[in-house]
Amino acid sequence: MKTSTFSEIKNTFYMKARILFALLTSIILSTSSLFSQDHLIPTVIGSNIYPITFTNTDQNQLVLEFDLPIETAGNSTGWTITVGGSPASISGSPVRLGSPPSALLRITLTSSILLASVNAVYVSYDGSGTFTLDNSGVDVFPIIVGKQARNNWRPVIADFVKRGLTPINIADKCAVVTGIIMKQEIEIIPRLRNSIHYR
Repeated sequence: MKTSTFSEIKNTFYMKARILFALLTSIILSTSSLFSQDHLIPTVIGSNIYPITFTNTDQNQLVLEFDLPIETAGNSTGWTITVGGSPASISGSPVRLGSPPSALLRITLTSSILLASVNAVYVSYDGSGTFTLDNSGVDVFPIIVGKQARNNWRPVIADFVKRGLTPINIADKCAVVTGIIMKQEIEIIPRLRNSIHYR
């Protein structure tokens, strides 16, 4: 019967330790990637689908759509919104839109997004708050890193507001009026003006 030497025992131990370490590393990385995903729906440009949008009339509400239902909307802790390169203040706590199993979250800002910043609205969530998603009874803690928000509003009649009808270029009032040019002012509300579909 062969007796193992100390060197062989040591080599066997180190080999098993390396295998165990590789296995643990693989498990940790796969678990980390599972829980560090942002879980936002994918962008589908052809269908006008974006995971984070701001299309309300006052241009101060972000709506985030996830691929899992929201378990807890949480509070503003952990959220960072930048508009035009500057941090934006959040008004109150995020709100889940609709009843469970809704996957929509609304974040309201204290001020409107202006035309100059419509292409520079970014959302991040570092996971330090209490916001969670539900994956078949298991809490998921998403991490969002600098995801761009879009205004993808499609125009409707209500986006155009008539502001007045003014006659101009009227000749001498005592003479026969032969031609009147009318000027109509129409206001385009910010919801459409800020949209990626506005031309």
